[in-house]
Amino acid sequence: MEKEIEVEMTAELYSFLLENKFKNGMVYIISMHEFVEKYDMAESVEEESLMRGFQRWRKKMKEE
Repeated sequence: MEKEIEVEMTAELYSFLLENKFKNGMVYIISMHEFVEKYDMAESVEEESLMRGFQRWRKKMKEE
């Protein structure tokens, strides 16, 4: 169950980042901060590590 929740949160995060970037013109780092605050995750996760994961995913998607 924990893995499913992690996958859902990751999908929601990436969708949130992309939507804010392309619909609202918001930079990724600001969107990331909003997402982490929205879900009260500031003490349990580093925004920087989430951003690195997002950037790896974006690079992989561009290569496909």
